[in-house]
Amino acid sequence: DIKTASTSHPGLCFMQTETIIMDHENPRWLAISVLLLLLLCLCDVTSAANGTTENIRDIFMGRCYDYQEFGLGKQFDLHRYSCEDIWAAFAKAWTFKDPSDVTQDNYKQFFNLTRQPNIPENKTLLWSGTYDVAHAYGEGGKRYVTLEDTLIGYLANGLTWCGMKCHSDQCFGINYETCPASKDLPVAARQAFWGGASATFAGTAKGLVTIMVNGSDPNRPAYRSDSFMALFELADLSKYVTIRVVLVTDLNKRALENCNSGSMAIMRTAIEKRGFVYKCEHNPKDVLHLMCVDHLQNNNCLLASDQPNTGSKQRPIYRATLIFGITFFYIC
Repeated sequence: DIKTASTSHPGLCFMQTETIIMDHENPRWLAISVLLLLLLCLCDVTSAANGTTENIRDIFMGRCYDYQEFGLGKQFDLHRYSCEDIWAAFAKAWTFKDPSDVTQDNYKQFFNLTRQPNIPENKTLLWSGTYDVAHAYGEGGKRYVTLEDTLIGYLANGLTWCGMKCHSDQCFGINYETCPASKDLPVAARQAFWGGASATFAGTAKGLVTIMVNGSDPNRPAYRSDSFMALFELADLSKYVTIRVVLVTDLNKRALENCNSGSMAIMRTAIEKRGFVYKCEHNPKDVLHLMCVDHLQNNNCLLASDQPNTGSKQRPIYRATLIFGITFFYIC
């Protein structure tokens, strides 16, 4: 039999039409058919994932109510926020617009409505390249507060959105099909939301501010002068705060930087230029204990009684210290 197989997804994914000779005596045609079907499915999944998050308004509104009823809103805020007003300001910033034309100014009303000036003193945690350990360390705002623990970050974290210009009454100004990659946008558009969110969050910090960076990633330095942390958070901190830098080395990776070398030396200069005192700790005990919960067999996490007597100079964590750290993790 001779069949013509054609698969396409308009504007998103194309496969050239091919003529396949199906020999029922040879099962290879079946394998080819299955492969084409899989490619079509992958094409559909990939393209659907590129657009604005489905039901974004419902998710956004649900998060807004949840944050105030059951989340950190009750701890941080003395007044209620209008979720309808917040959504309206958020949507106004980007709907019916070309994604390349959106800037921080478009989100200004949204940031003003969601700004939280009552973040607890000494609890602000800024991070760069340390998403997992930073959020485990903060424990959802119980120990420290990250941007994602604030109303701004909680509403938007993990969502995708972009607008589109409309030329008909059937258009709602939201592109659910495809959004441009961040790297394809102008700098102003790329930094529009999370840059403004970072600056708003940093501006509320009081007392001691902890900055956590990654010193073991071979693909990116611990400190980058073009990161959101450098451009918007460090730049918008009050001159009355103090800074504690935490340099994290993953337990199963080699330390590529220390507090005074590589990009950390550049970070020190940037901090001191802002008038702050540079204080840096490399894998402090509280962070080390936290990482050891998932890596008990790592040499840095072995109890004194578990260490083989090999004459190694590597210093273990002793029993009392490890017990304290694990207790701190589960109780706080």
